Amino acid sequence: MSDLQCAATLLICCPGDADDAGLILPARSQARELGRSLGSARVSMVYSSSAPAAVQTAELAAAPSELMVRVRNGLDSSSPEARQGVVEELQAIVDQHRGETVLVVSDAVAVRSVVPPLAKNLPDDYGDSHDAPPCSVTELAVDGDGWLVRSWAGRQV
Repeated sequence: MSDLQCAATLLICCPGDADDAGLILPARSQARELGRSLGSARVSMVYSSSAPAAVQTAELAAAPSELMVRVRNGLDSSSPEARQGVVEELQAIVDQHRGETVLVVSDAVAVRSVVPPLAKNLPDDYGDSHDAPPCSVTELAVDGDGWLVRSWAGRQV
């Protein structure tokens, strides 16, 4: 089987809610629960945007499995131009992790505006009418046939 046919699985989630001091207490609990729930997924790496809430969420989620967190500035989608950078970062992560499962923590704008156009099984505007709450996981399988969303914010599509 070629690398292109060996699917990478991306688990993409939004960071927990934060204030000036960092993640609020309920968000810290959500991130820890996310980490515990990933145990059976055999996640090999955790990536995060550079936003403080995303980094904290990623670190808390990575802790139960003692996974390393890599911060990637390209996962920040603060502008429409930056969204293309998110697409490029996600593609680079997929290319590096064929046959593996990785967690990516990025902001809600990235999840809701970048993921649907990449997926062959969702309309481009899917994220406009479907929320992606903090610490909920959107699962994608990516191989030579394209991007396929298996679940959106924990719900089957």
